[in-house]
Amino acid sequence: MSDFDISAPVGDKKRITKPDPKKKNEKFKPVSNKPEDITKVQIMLIANGFTVPVNGKLSGSLISAIKSFQKSACGFAKPDGIVDPGKRTWKAGLPKYKAKLAADQKAIANMVVVKEKGKEKYVDRKEFEREQARLKHAVLSKANMMLGQAETWLKFCQDAEKTMQGADGFMMSLVEFSVRVSNSSAEPPYGPLTDARSEASLLKVLVDRSAPDWTKIHKQDGKATKAYNKGVKAFQKFIDARIGTAGTIVGRLEVVREVSFTAVEAYATARFIAQGKSPAVAHAMAAAGTEALKTGAGEVGEYLAGNNVSWEKSGKKIFINTLFAGIAGGVGGKMGAAFKGKLHMKLSLKLAPYFKSPAAKKALNVVCNKIMDSGAMQDLVTNAAKETVGLFKKVVESGKVPSQKDFEDAVIKSVLGSALSLAPVKNMTKFSDGADDAVVTFINTKLAPSAMKKIQGDFVKRYGKDKMAEVLKKNPDFYTDLAGQLSDGVKNKAIEVYVMQGVDGARDNTPPAGMDKLGADALRRDAALRKQIEEMIEKELENRVKKK
Repeated sequence: MSDFDISAPVGDKKRITKPDPKKKNEKFKPVSNKPEDITKVQIMLIANGFTVPVNGKLSGSLISAIKSFQKSACGFAKPDGIVDPGKRTWKAGLPKYKAKLAADQKAIANMVVVKEKGKEKYVDRKEFEREQARLKHAVLSKANMMLGQAETWLKFCQDAEKTMQGADGFMMSLVEFSVRVSNSSAEPPYGPLTDARSEASLLKVLVDRSAPDWTKIHKQDGKATKAYNKGVKAFQKFIDARIGTAGTIVGRLEVVREVSFTAVEAYATARFIAQGKSPAVAHAMAAAGTEALKTGAGEVGEYLAGNNVSWEKSGKKIFINTLFAGIAGGVGGKMGAAFKGKLHMKLSLKLAPYFKSPAAKKALNVVCNKIMDSGAMQDLVTNAAKETVGLFKKVVESGKVPSQKDFEDAVIKSVLGSALSLAPVKNMTKFSDGADDAVVTFINTKLAPSAMKKIQGDFVKRYGKDKMAEVLKKNPDFYTDLAGQLSDGVKNKAIEVYVMQGVDGARDNTPPAGMDKLGADALRRDAALRKQIEEMIEKELENRVKKK
């Protein structure tokens, strides 16, 4: 039996209708009222505009609905309240019944089964996908926030370790040593911070998929949140210990005055980072506040020593020193987008004459990006900013206030004067200058012999081993300047691939030899270039065989 028919009559068991005498042998089946048949009749009636429950149960209201349908749709004068398989009542309701089934199936196809409080329910697929996208965005944003914060904590701890090793000079190393000796709680809490980063990273991986497993995500979200909260407490405790210890050092004068204030600035920066400030803002606020403290203490010392000190002069001095310390600290924290863009443009113009070949010129933008992001450039900008601050102090003290543009232009001018001495600039310039010769050499000594091995078997099949040996013996310099036979377009493309890959894959301290390896690996993977070389070798071998 199909979905479009019933197996037995449904309705009033007291049949009042008699068989049609014109139809010989017409007999009615007994009214069975099977639940599955009743359900189909109920759906058929609903499709035709009647309101009945769909429960597979016969009731007086269902029989009344069948009679009403027989009157309106079939024109029965005396409806019997029975739906017979394949008869007039069923056939009259069948078209809309089929249409309803088709619509229901389409609706079901556009539904998704979800579990809510342990129970399954259907929801619209589009609505489900919208909610999925919203939820995915929210959880991914949360994962990125926790991961970014954990990485900031760890970066600060790693910087502290570098400082301990003398990376920031003897004075800062002494500060770090003094703080740790004074308070064991000032040691970096790597355990909880690493756990926070690891759990947040795993949460991000689970969410950032085309078909996320929300059961796993929900479980991991709880773990990541718990680890993050532990990280927050651990880092805050760590910073509180260091700030308190730095203050104790200053109060007890356990180290020289300059080191004391350096300690305050270093750990004030950490405090601001712990409160969610960006590195640039943290550096600026810490530098300005420490300078105000230092200059104010100096003026009090002058007063106590009996020197001529006035409120006006002291206030002006404290203001100027604080202002410029904040500016220098902000630039030292991180280059802003506008300043970075201006410096990038000026640096490109500065380096352009040193990048002569077409491939090198195309790589110039990538080179500048690499240099701008390098630690060497950041240090250069920081030092230039501090030097510029020193120069401008005299100008401000005379009553003139330089604009932000004046300050930035002065810093850029100072940076560009030293840019060519930066290790990344030297390395990338040297690498780009030697690119043309390096590519030619690589093709002749690596790619061409490799291509020869690939096509040698086919050549031997056609001409024999002796002929192959004869050709190579009479032409010992077969590979010499093979790259010179490539078209200019192909060769320039090879040089461009070599330069771009070498520069793009390089780090701050990658030497020219390291960039050469990156570029050579890219050429080795270049299928189009290998094919060109193979075709050239085949053609050249053919020519030399024919000449003999």
